[in-house]
Amino acid sequence: MSDSQNQTEDFSGDALLIQIDAFRDKAKQLQSLIGAKQKKVVALESLVKEREAALSEKEYKIAQLQRELDEKQEEADSLVTTVEAQVDRMLSSMRGDLVHLEKEISDKIAAGNQEEAQKLAEILSKVSDSIEEMKESLAEDPDALSLDDVRRELSDKIHSENVKVYRNLTDTVKELDHAEDMNVSMEMRYQSLKKRNMVTTVFLIIEFIALVFILLGVFHVITF
Repeated sequence: MSDSQNQTEDFSGDALLIQIDAFRDKAKQLQSLIGAKQKKVVALESLVKEREAALSEKEYKIAQLQRELDEKQEEADSLVTTVEAQVDRMLSSMRGDLVHLEKEISDKIAAGNQEEAQKLAEILSKVSDSIEEMKESLAEDPDALSLDDVRRELSDKIHSENVKVYRNLTDTVKELDHAEDMNVSMEMRYQSLKKRNMVTTVFLIIEFIALVFILLGVFHVITF
């Protein structure tokens, strides 16, 4: 009876030792698993820090790029504003010249019309005086002048006055042609100035876009 009891106790002790050994093995496995997990956590934390550092560097580069772009934009805006101001001043000056020229032309035309009207009245007055003189001559001596002589004398006087009027009109037309040529020349200058301003603006935009791409490439924001 005691032998059976001893065998039972030995068996129970062996089973307990086996369980303890199994528990130790499981504890070691769990510890190894925990260690592996901890290594993964450390590696993950390191990766997160690297990503955060890389992201911070990217954000810094982007902020720096944005500052430089803002500066270039301000320079471009300032240059465009300066060019536009210069063009506006030149156009204002040209418009003032055109207004002054148009006033001079109008004054000359008005003065010319008044002068020609006065000359025409003088011509008519002279012709009328000549006719009266001829009437008086004919009344005094009917045989002194023939009808052809009267016509010839009147024709000569009218022709002489017409030549003077024609010359005055020719001078006026020449002045108007000169004024028209000046007007056309100023209009051509105005159109040329507008084209040059447009070309300058286009080149500024192209240079600004090229600068953006160059800076993006330098900071590796984009790759070519």
